[in-house]
Amino acid sequence: MRKILLLVALLSIIVGCQAEKSNSNCNDNGGGNCVPSEKPDDLTVFYLGSDFTIDSITGKTFANQDQTFIKYNVAHITYNTQTAEGIIEELKAGINAKLNKNSSITHILGNPAIGGTVANDNTLTVYFDISITETAHPNKTLNEIYTFMIRFGEFIPPWNGSEETEPNVSDDDYYLISSAADLFGLSKLPTIDKNIRLTNNINMGNKPFTGLNEFAGIFDGDNKTIRNLNIVNSNDNTPTALIKKIIGNSTIKYLTLDSGKVTGEKYVSAFVGEIYGTELSMLELNIINSSNYLQLFSTSGANGEQSIMGGFIASADNATISITNSISSRKISTGKNQKNNSSGFIAESTNSNISLDGLINHSDMTTGGNVGGIIGYTISTRPMTVNIENTFNTGDLMGFNTYSYVGGIIGNINSTSLNIVSTHNVGNISSYDYTGGIAGSIRNNNALDITTNIESSYNSGAINSSSTGGGIIGNIYNENKPLDISRSYNTGTVVGTIHSGGIIGNNTNTVMIIEETYNKGDILGSSNTSFAGGIIGTNYYTAPILNKITNSYNAGNINGRNISGGIIGRVYLSQQSNAQTTIEKTFSYGDIDSQDIFKSGAIIGSTERNSTQPSYNSNYWYAPTTNPFANADINNKEIDADGFKDIFTNFTNWDITGDSSIWLLLDGGIYPTLRNNREVKVQ
Repeated sequence: MRKILLLVALLSIIVGCQAEKSNSNCNDNGGGNCVPSEKPDDLTVFYLGSDFTIDSITGKTFANQDQTFIKYNVAHITYNTQTAEGIIEELKAGINAKLNKNSSITHILGNPAIGGTVANDNTLTVYFDISITETAHPNKTLNEIYTFMIRFGEFIPPWNGSEETEPNVSDDDYYLISSAADLFGLSKLPTIDKNIRLTNNINMGNKPFTGLNEFAGIFDGDNKTIRNLNIVNSNDNTPTALIKKIIGNSTIKYLTLDSGKVTGEKYVSAFVGEIYGTELSMLELNIINSSNYLQLFSTSGANGEQSIMGGFIASADNATISITNSISSRKISTGKNQKNNSSGFIAESTNSNISLDGLINHSDMTTGGNVGGIIGYTISTRPMTVNIENTFNTGDLMGFNTYSYVGGIIGNINSTSLNIVSTHNVGNISSYDYTGGIAGSIRNNNALDITTNIESSYNSGAINSSSTGGGIIGNIYNENKPLDISRSYNTGTVVGTIHSGGIIGNNTNTVMIIEETYNKGDILGSSNTSFAGGIIGTNYYTAPILNKITNSYNAGNINGRNISGGIIGRVYLSQQSNAQTTIEKTFSYGDIDSQDIFKSGAIIGSTERNSTQPSYNSNYWYAPTTNPFANADINNKEIDADGFKDIFTNFTNWDITGDSSIWLLLDGGIYPTLRNNREVKVQ
């Protein structure tokens, strides 16, 4: 039942995300100026006895005489007892207070329509029009659209920034936090020696707050919210977070940090700055059903120094981390240092076991270094595992500099076993270096027994790299370690300057099996030396390693400019490697193009310096190009569109599979699809 509920939640998030992304395209049916949307910093309002936070608005604009009209579809309204008119008045007052001083909301157009069914969390959907006039320039179109979400709730007096009280202690030895003054009082303790429980929603009033110091124990949010946090710290040796440092086994649960920001130097996070154990005594941290809606800023990163920024944890060392059913959803921004690590959940970890289940990241990130929607960077010197399941990234991620490794789920993982299941990215990912929809870079080059498994996962975001881009993995350098990718797919466009692939951009020395996997995105090379493939851009081996692609297909258009292949762009083997690449039971029906028609192939574009020819068995292609299969040694079969249907229907000569448990021809379809790996349709 839990997984069913989680699936429903994920589908709801997908729908909301897609709606927001489509609105941001700003299709203007009113004929006039269309402006790109921007997200302002915090917009927090206290008005007429209620408390609500503005996170984002989606909408479109067009000019009409002296006014700019913005039509909004505002979702996720937590509503108590106010009238519709009261909501609108509060909204007007709140936005007017936060807009440029020369701008104001003049009036509401038409009658607000409040509709929808009140959900268990008391949410409604509100539709209305707002007219905004820029008073200093009445004839000028506004140059930005504010995007926000609104949550109404009980009025909580804001903290004045100085009031301090000593929290009560319960019979079961918990500090009871009932006010902002209680939390401020707790922050004065150098070490918190008891558990913590929130007993009320509290409002920190956006006053400067340095966070709690050392802590070990249980922080029970009790489904309460801390609002309007402004966590600040100017000491680069001290983490900046709600809890600066975890010093013993701890749990954080049922806690929401809603509206506000965290501003620090090196280590910046909403929940935990640091957790450091030892090899002999690893610390445990469990975070359960919690949410972060704080923006994160690093002043160190802005000055070119290193910054470590994670929505939930900045840095973990010798720890066992578990995070379940949690959300991170605000902007994370810092400077261009190539050593930065940033993520919606865990910025960096060393020698740590990590288990993540049911996470959603909406945070957009623009920074240098290693960037991941869920994990930025992890490295191990002894056997450790990262396990990620049922997890989703919608945030747009961008890496600034030459050594930026960026992935929708994980930016850079080094010498650590990885298991990713039912995990997806829909955000747009771009970087100067290794860039992937799921993982930017995977590198395993030590003696540890390491495995990498990606199962039932997909990417639909656009991937753009100035080096190497892949729909699932940007670059993998695995030194004879195994990689299994199964029942996964890519539908996003992948662009790489050197290597680009629908599943993997560049693979080096990996014992690899890719099965029941496909690409539907266009794969493009942006330079004259680029290599592009529907499944793999470049397959590179210097050792006698077996690698195999089976029961997979490409439906995207491939143009590597230099070398293009429907399944693999380039197979490059050293003279002595004798590596064996096997491709069987695959097909490709996208257009295959390159500048040199003799370096484009329906299955493989080019094999270079090899002493062992790839093995082909039961592969088909439909490639309507001038020279679709330049590799004349491919001993399989070109077929037209009708031929696919005939062969599959008759099953007589369909060598691609011996039974129908893997492949399926949809009603009215021309090409077969994978029965157990169907594309998730998002409306």
